[in-house]
Amino acid sequence: MSIQSFWAPEKLYFKQGSLPVALRELTDVFNASRVLIVTDEEMLHNGRLELVTNVLHELGLDYGVNADSYARDCVILYGSPALWNKMPDDTTCIIIPTEPDMTDAFPWLGADMVILDEDVICGTAQKPQILQTARESLRGERASDYTLAWAVQAFRLVKNGGNLLHAAALAGLAKANAEPLTDDADLLPEAAEALGMTQAELNAFLNA
Repeated sequence: MSIQSFWAPEKLYFKQGSLPVALRELTDVFNASRVLIVTDEEMLHNGRLELVTNVLHELGLDYGVNADSYARDCVILYGSPALWNKMPDDTTCIIIPTEPDMTDAFPWLGADMVILDEDVICGTAQKPQILQTARESLRGERASDYTLAWAVQAFRLVKNGGNLLHAAALAGLAKANAEPLTDDADLLPEAAEALGMTQAELNAFLNA
């Protein structure tokens, strides 16, 4: 096991109803004036884009939607994981997931802000997917005490009927920090000990 660095979004909001509060930082913290929203085609037609644009109107901010040539000082990626790899490296970037799949959380690590608001998420995070992602993080070449803690908490939330969206986010961030996967390391024994389980019991839980 080795660690060279540990990454996380500069700020992560993770409470239902947090979107309007979080977006106020566009003016209060980031001094943004022109915002580019990059979103999925579906969001343009189902009315859910208004969850973001209504707040921008209240803040008095100009914005463009899916307009590559739009002169902006902030980008909001609002949609599915397919968008997250479009994160710019030259301006403030805010990621707002609209789906509960957090398995590809690596782009989050360079974001200025990630907003997890259950009022925005369409669907429910799936337990098998969460468990698989957290399990994979234990086999990462860069797995560490930090990624272990996030994976264990993801396991605990699923096991105890906790918030699955939080569990999915923790598992995704643990995997993103622990990758690449390797056959030379496995923190499963440490995870089992932290959960007060035997390795056999943890394996049975993961495979149930």
